[in-house]
Amino acid sequence: TLKLTSLLPVSLAFILLTLIVILSAALALLQNSQPMAVLAAIGGFAAPILVSSGSGNYIALFSFYALLNIGILAMAHYRLWEWLNLIGFTLTFGIGMIWGVNSYTRDKFITVEPFLILFFLIYTAVSVMSFLKSSVKTKREESIDLVLAFGAPFLFCIMQAYMVRDIQYGLAVSSLGL
Repeated sequence: TLKLTSLLPVSLAFILLTLIVILSAALALLQNSQPMAVLAAIGGFAAPILVSSGSGNYIALFSFYALLNIGILAMAHYRLWEWLNLIGFTLTFGIGMIWGVNSYTRDKFITVEPFLILFFLIYTAVSVMSFLKSSVKTKREESIDLVLAFGAPFLFCIMQAYMVRDIQYGLAVSSLGL
């Protein structure tokens, strides 16, 4: 929509959207409102897509998502919001997989690999924090925790295997590293 209307420069629109996400997340923490936190996260993941110029700057995209996910990790430290964690996990790995299938080439490995490792570590930490913070849970909350506990390593392995498919012993070295 930004490309069609051109009311604001892309950089200004992105900054404004980012400020809205930050303020919404802070308000969610202050008001103890998981739905507001979820909406802030969805808005955060949508912001780069909404203002995309089509330049293909995946490093900027993944850097922004890394900051967004670090924010979700910080919120997980203060609140036990399983749905926020699940939304962040799903959107991070979902957008990453879509980008990977459409745009990943072997020459991008050295710049993409740190992001994949970082996202894996963030959601492994979120999962562990969630387990440690909760004592009595319902079946529904346990299933969300299990999605993170097993989903992060599972999707990491799938994405890693896709990235190293053309590298001799790439999967073996990746498995050893994991």
